[in-house]
Amino acid sequence: MLYYFIALSAAAIVLLTVNPRSGANRWAAFFLFSAGIGGLAYTIRDSVLPGYPEGWLLRLEQWLEIANHTLTPYGVVMFAVAYSGVFGGGARKLLTYALLLPVVATFLLTPTGPALRLDFTVLLLWVGPYYLFACAMLFYSWRNDTDRDKRKSRFITFILIAPTLLAILVFINIARAFDPSFPFFGYVSVFIGYSLIAGVLFSFANSVLGLRVRLEREQLDSTMKAISSGTAMLNHTIKNEIGKIAISTDNLQAALTDAPPQVKENLRIIARAADHMQAMVERIHLQAQHIVLRETDNELSALIRECVERLRPLIEERGIIVTIGGEREIALRCDKVHVLEVLNNVLVNAIEALHPGGRVEIRLSRRRKYAEAVIRDNGPGIPKDRLGRVFEPFYSSKGSSGNFGLGLSYCYNVMAKSGGSIDIDSRPGEGTTVTLLFPYHTGTNSRKSGGKR
Repeated sequence: MLYYFIALSAAAIVLLTVNPRSGANRWAAFFLFSAGIGGLAYTIRDSVLPGYPEGWLLRLEQWLEIANHTLTPYGVVMFAVAYSGVFGGGARKLLTYALLLPVVATFLLTPTGPALRLDFTVLLLWVGPYYLFACAMLFYSWRNDTDRDKRKSRFITFILIAPTLLAILVFINIARAFDPSFPFFGYVSVFIGYSLIAGVLFSFANSVLGLRVRLEREQLDSTMKAISSGTAMLNHTIKNEIGKIAISTDNLQAALTDAPPQVKENLRIIARAADHMQAMVERIHLQAQHIVLRETDNELSALIRECVERLRPLIEERGIIVTIGGEREIALRCDKVHVLEVLNNVLVNAIEALHPGGRVEIRLSRRRKYAEAVIRDNGPGIPKDRLGRVFEPFYSSKGSSGNFGLGLSYCYNVMAKSGGSIDIDSRPGEGTTVTLLFPYHTGTNSRKSGGKR
């Protein structure tokens, strides 16, 4: 049991080290340490107290057991509240104090001398609802998250934690309410072992409950904010300097009417260069600036068709075949302008990657919480070393001087801002598949979209 205390305490320390600012991590560390206290109390009771049956060690063991049985469910339910994100700051703070009241009452009302008399029947009255509420919150956070990566992470968290919590409730709290001497540890240890082993396996498979994916997404979000801010300042500076060059060039052209033809040609070159730089700055600004959504009711297949029609001259010029299939009348509430620009960026990338006769297949479908648009081409695909960088701002595999590598980072920004996502799967020689997920919002027609009001 001492190893049990050490293992859970070590896990708590790891969580605090990984992300000490996370409220969910702090509460998870709290309940892991509280659960580990039970192992320490058991070790004192079985290995130390037989030689020292009286004194402060007995009192310590008794208080540790009370702390284990009361602080663990409190930590668990507060972890679930923080992790789910359902409650706002004010409500969460109120719950922190309100849910602590039964813990304090148990500490104050449980007699510890000469022997501990913890009433497991009374304890079950509030501990049972705490564990059940925690499981319900974990389930709710999994089922209602619209972000695919976060949803996967929440599912893993649920299947790691919920079975063990229910086992603790059944084999410790319920069983000991009927028989205080029930040998619970042999049963609970199976579930604790399951959580630890499954946690390690998922850690290798998903980089610690999706931590790698989450950190990569957070890093990309942070990069996008930095790019937007830095680009805005840089654009402002460049724009002013280009303005000075343009004005000075105009003044020189007006003053040097009798200048040699070579001088006039050089001035025209400077003027054209200034105009070109101005156009570049404006395009970069439009694609990197902070996105403000103006949502209206739209229909997904209509947006797709509008975008395809806009690109019809390019499609025909390059001899590309574009097909649209799947479900129709999928109603969305979204920013039409930004969504059309996202679709345009994705489709242009697909069309430009294809040779004449290439195909782009667009398929629309409904999911439980979102609408899905899958855009698949049969082009050359993207090498693995480039695929991981396609969303990076200013990264581009195209050689065109008019391309700034902001198209897909802009798409990522729009989809994230909308509460959706964009994912790209590609293999050399097998084509590229782009998956766009659009969340259903309140007010969307539930009959058409399959969403909930």
